[in-house]
Amino acid sequence: MDRRVWYVLKILLKSNEPYTMASQIQEELAAKYDSHCDIKTIYADINKINGFMEEVFNISSYIQVKRKRGYFIEKGILADAQLRFIYDTLYSSGALSKQEGEALFEKITALSPKSQIDRLHIEEMRSQSKPLFIKMNVILQAIHEQKTIIFEYVRYTINQDGKVLAVKSENGNYEKDSSGHTYFVSPYEVMMHSGHYYLLAYNDVRKEQLSIYRIDRMDLVRTTKLKFTDIREMWDMKQLERQAINMFFSNEVIDLKFLFDKEIFRSIVDQFGDQLIVKPDVSGNYVGEVKEVTLSDGLIGWIMMLGSRITILEPSSLKTKVIQRLRESLDHYH
Repeated sequence: MDRRVWYVLKILLKSNEPYTMASQIQEELAAKYDSHCDIKTIYADINKINGFMEEVFNISSYIQVKRKRGYFIEKGILADAQLRFIYDTLYSSGALSKQEGEALFEKITALSPKSQIDRLHIEEMRSQSKPLFIKMNVILQAIHEQKTIIFEYVRYTINQDGKVLAVKSENGNYEKDSSGHTYFVSPYEVMMHSGHYYLLAYNDVRKEQLSIYRIDRMDLVRTTKLKFTDIREMWDMKQLERQAINMFFSNEVIDLKFLFDKEIFRSIVDQFGDQLIVKPDVSGNYVGEVKEVTLSDGLIGWIMMLGSRITILEPSSLKTKVIQRLRESLDHYH
């Protein structure tokens, strides 16, 4: 498609009028683009556009004509409802910045006329602070090339005034950062859940399970030349994925304190890694403490699997849930 043909299409797409005569297109070509041609050439250009749209997108009569009024484009590749759905999905996800959302929607509607966009009655994208696509591009390339990445992770807390504050997590495992702000992982997969993108990755702190990170909470994402660890052939990945997802997708974060037998020390370390703080108990067993643990079905199931070898001390909300789950299990045998 040569440049003049694109100019003809652009004039029709951006027109504020319901119809545009061939003579008007001819005038705009000369005034805006310094492109001069006769009316028959414009007819031929419109036929080329329609032929292209029918061949590529199976759309017949993309540019239509109404006798004595002129040419018009009713809709683009997608119908009004489809475009509105895409827009609302971009708007409600909260994952994209205003600039990213508008840029993506502009590309999607590149072949949609202004009249169709006006019919959608859409508002401006809501503003978000951190660009998602830059981070996504780095992560996807790292997954493809099997490169490790480092990043900082943002968590949320509430101050004394009840305001939500974003703070850097200090649970990072990157040995060159003594502050604990930097994470070092081998990325495996990007997934979406409830409108947000998540990274499924291997963190060497948890050697027998996968870790999940919400990508919009990841900052300063960059690749490294450090060794990529691939455990996917050593383990049942579907089971590890389910375990990671169950442990992550919960709304409540707790500080966990529990008593456990020394015989299951390895299982406890495998579960919590270096986040675990252990103190000896007078009974000869251990008391474990872990900060910022997600209270989830996965955690409760893991506790029940250990049976009498672990006793939850805090918080009371978790004790209540474990007791309730045990009672539900006993009811099946009455």
